[in-house]
Amino acid sequence: MQGWKLRRELRRLARQLHGALTSPLEAVVRARRSRAVLFGSERSTILGGTKVAIFVLYQPGGVPESVFATVGYLASAGYGVIAVSNAPLGDVDRERLKAVTVDVVERPNFGYDFGAYQEVILSLQDRIEHIEALLLMNDSVWFPFLQDGVSIRAVEELPLDVVAAQIFGERLLATGRSPRSYPILGSYFLLFRKPALAHPVFLDFWRAYRMSSNKDKTVRRGERELSRRLQDAGLACGGLLSDRQFEETLRSLSGERLRQAVEELVCLSSAAERSRSDLLCATGDVGEQMRALLLDVSATKNVLGSSPLVCLEVMRAGFIKKNNDMLYRLARQRIADALEQGRLADANPIMARELLERAALDRGKPELAAAVPA
Repeated sequence: MQGWKLRRELRRLARQLHGALTSPLEAVVRARRSRAVLFGSERSTILGGTKVAIFVLYQPGGVPESVFATVGYLASAGYGVIAVSNAPLGDVDRERLKAVTVDVVERPNFGYDFGAYQEVILSLQDRIEHIEALLLMNDSVWFPFLQDGVSIRAVEELPLDVVAAQIFGERLLATGRSPRSYPILGSYFLLFRKPALAHPVFLDFWRAYRMSSNKDKTVRRGERELSRRLQDAGLACGGLLSDRQFEETLRSLSGERLRQAVEELVCLSSAAERSRSDLLCATGDVGEQMRALLLDVSATKNVLGSSPLVCLEVMRAGFIKKNNDMLYRLARQRIADALEQGRLADANPIMARELLERAALDRGKPELAAAVPA
């Protein structure tokens, strides 16, 4: 087993053990958090009929410029942004956030993003019926990475009750290769429109949710359970990036662009890497085999990580994960190469700079990170 895979599995086992040992303590912490008062008179600044965004950040080393860019973008799109920091803020960062938001909340990092979402939603529950759209977002992605990519306006225009940046598992479910019975709505960007906010399932979920600082429990109780309940309730749910949309995009690719997509595919398994090498060396028409490989890898590993440049250049999605899993580290290398080649001319300069710095550090070359031009 490769070293990074072994470390990943050891971390997973450690999380499971930690979750079992800390369950009694977490019940006490939840009781205390339920009594915490997050909002005072400032709650009145969130007016009925507005669009509201709950933006969760965790930046103990200081808030990067990209976060201010994202928050400013949401505010310019008409959202009253509630910034929730799961780490203490410095005075300068706090004041900068206050300048573009309706409220800034600081809380412990108990429960991660779902814990923050829950506390703010419950503090707003008496006025949920007056909110036209509620966006839940966290700082685990750079968005909007493309200045001429998919916009928040385009998200709002989709004929759906709940819109996620991504919906996972559709292809695996269709082929019977997934143990999950529902596609999963990615919780790093979730837009709830009026029909969803008015449905009893919305507040019922948040009132019953048991926050946890165990990541596995948070994913199971949060992202997966919320996805299940929303779909069981008959709400129209979808994603900007889905297996179906990716498959349609691949059908539009042929020739050199399809070959380039295969060359830039992020493969973590030796089997996928062998298939990629065989296809790139093959003669004759192997377009369908190339599309099948791209689809299979994306279905098991997440299209944002496996085919990041198809998502950016062709689908114009404009979301890039900051996650430090190997998949996303390699994806950032692909994007950094494209930036250096001048292929992403409309990239947000602030976010592009941060990505280039991160990619240089991932390569073990801090001197290159320091040399990235401002």
